Amino acid sequence: MIKILKPALLGALIIVFFSTLTQAKKGLLGSSTKQHEAVKEPKDQNSSTSLNDPAANELPEDIIFGSLDAPLDVIVYGAFTCSHCAQFHLDIIPLLKKDYVHTGKIRLITRDFPMDKASLAATVIARSGNRETYLRLAHIFFQKHESIIDHKSPLDYIKQIAVDAGMSREQVDRALADKALEDKVLNGVVYALNNYKIEATPTVIVGKTVINYAPEYDELQETIGKEIKNIHKSNASR
Repeated sequence: MIKILKPALLGALIIVFFSTLTQAKKGLLGSSTKQHEAVKEPKDQNSSTSLNDPAANELPEDIIFGSLDAPLDVIVYGAFTCSHCAQFHLDIIPLLKKDYVHTGKIRLITRDFPMDKASLAATVIARSGNRETYLRLAHIFFQKHESIIDHKSPLDYIKQIAVDAGMSREQVDRALADKALEDKVLNGVVYALNNYKIEATPTVIVGKTVINYAPEYDELQETIGKEIKNIHKSNASR
């Protein structure tokens, strides 16, 4: 397991890879789950960190919505303290599920990309439980993202949110002390940086198209339509 990225290094990564980030306010439920290697995603050979790509078993499990037989994967990277991520997850993802996931047109994959200590802590806590716990906490964290980053002690507030959502204080403290889980979360950051030209959160990958911002829904629909059409053309030419 890669143990290069520790919390102290997370800030350095943010500075290096997000120096042009302007969207953060202060600079700062599906059917199945499977590992990264089974997801149909492009590999960007021109975007790489100096760190080795983690193995699939060193990464957090994907949160997947939709049929495994859907022709197109849409992958969304986000951070719990990112206002644009919150808007995308609360407003756009429900539309994607209704129009594309439930109709079998896409498979939606959501992944964590913590960009500060607060979002790292929230991610580790959410990841410490089962799928239902993760989805419940993720929704609440996105709803309360402004309160988290404005709080005088974001970590204490995040811990209280988790307790209010049903976790015990012992479970929360145990999650934050779980270095193996923290490594998995940070390995997911390395994987994302190695494989995509991530410049901001959210980053939305639609087939072979990488969108480094929160697209409006009509733009996202247009991109999905083009990617599905390309897939059909490719299949027809075989």
